[in-house]
Amino acid sequence: MSSDETADRSPVVPVSVVIPAYQCRDTITRAINSVFAQTCLPRETIVVDDGSTDGTAEIVNELSQSQGSDWLKIIVRPENGGPSLARNLGWSVATQPYIAFLDADDSWHPRKLEVQYRYMKTRPDVDITAHRSIGYRDPPQDFHAGRPHRDKPISRGVLLLSNRLPTSTVMLKRELPLRFDSEKRVSEDYLLWLELICGDYKGVIIDAPLALKYKAAYGEGGLSARLWEMELGEIDTYRQLSEKRLIHRFWQLLLIPWSLAKYVLRVLITLLRR
Repeated sequence: MSSDETADRSPVVPVSVVIPAYQCRDTITRAINSVFAQTCLPRETIVVDDGSTDGTAEIVNELSQSQGSDWLKIIVRPENGGPSLARNLGWSVATQPYIAFLDADDSWHPRKLEVQYRYMKTRPDVDITAHRSIGYRDPPQDFHAGRPHRDKPISRGVLLLSNRLPTSTVMLKRELPLRFDSEKRVSEDYLLWLELICGDYKGVIIDAPLALKYKAAYGEGGLSARLWEMELGEIDTYRQLSEKRLIHRFWQLLLIPWSLAKYVLRVLITLLRR
């Protein structure tokens, strides 16, 4: 049997999946099962348990044993360090040329890795890709894995206005020199995407709904409920970009009121949901 196939003949692609996990015993099985269900399996899946005390690590170990697979690995941190540190730790031990991130409360379409890896393999000039995600309550969307999907470059200007790259949709080259800011616990992903795109790394969005989210982008449980903290994190992201000379300070001063206006709108939408 080829080393690029599993026992059930599913092809294996050179991708490391990194899943940060903190207090997610209720969702981690769903996330990992969506990786097990891929039409093209990753070479390895790395779960970083970030100081959980709810039995998350035990569930991951049980899943690994039940699947009889050694490609599901777990790293257990003794205390919580935040999503940046957890993702960076998984990134640092990853062995494959491509890394795909999955949040523990999201899941993937079964053909996600097939479509995204195939795209990046045929486009070696592209450093980072993302795709669309939909909510579990959204109406089903048309999807054909076998056809070429439209793509569009990740525009620096558009990305500065809004984070259009949910972490669970991102695949990038492992060799990229930048990492998540381990000091940031909010907007840490947005900062990295902007550092890459503003630093002239090439990014593309694939027009295919390949990830599923189970909560609203903001105003609903967990981290996304802390709207003001999210706002401060975004303002800090613009500050860092300016200090690193990736954007002009003029743009920083324009983006802050834009960000505050988005914050007000999010607060209003959250209040209407109640």
